Amino acid sequence: MSGPQTPDDRSEAPRAASGRFALSLVGQSRLRAGPGQRYHDAMLIAGALLIVLGLGSGLLLALGSLHALPALPGISLWLLYPGLTVAGYLLVALAARLTNLAAFTRFAGGSMLALALVAAAGLVLSSTAIVPQAESPLALWFVLGVGLLLGTAGLTAHRPIAGPI
Repeated sequence: MSGPQTPDDRSEAPRAASGRFALSLVGQSRLRAGPGQRYHDAMLIAGALLIVLGLGSGLLLALGSLHALPALPGISLWLLYPGLTVAGYLLVALAARLTNLAAFTRFAGGSMLALALVAAAGLVLSSTAIVPQAESPLALWFVLGVGLLLGTAGLTAHRPIAGPI
């Protein structure tokens, strides 16, 4: 019996059509994982890539100021280093399961702390004239400060609470 459509019937038609369209684009095997899983996977991949790009920006900033690269770093690396790293971590944190988030936070914090140690070593080596004097030690201090701040925050974020001391 086809009479006038109720609001519930009208909302089902676009969903069914979009489901067929998604099925033709994605394929049956991926659709079985659930529609929300694809977005979580994409957020995890994008977040991890942003963190890698952010850490790479910090490394290029440190190496460029030590004359290890042919060009000097620009202002974009100063902004991209903390910006991409934090944005990538937020994407991963929103998409990750709570059990995996603690391990990933420690890994990201350890990577930031390792980058801070590279900057500290660069400062020591350039101040003792073992390597040529840094063009601008401010860039190395920036990488050191951001790395220490975000690295220690990442490494201590998911510690178990032990109680009063």
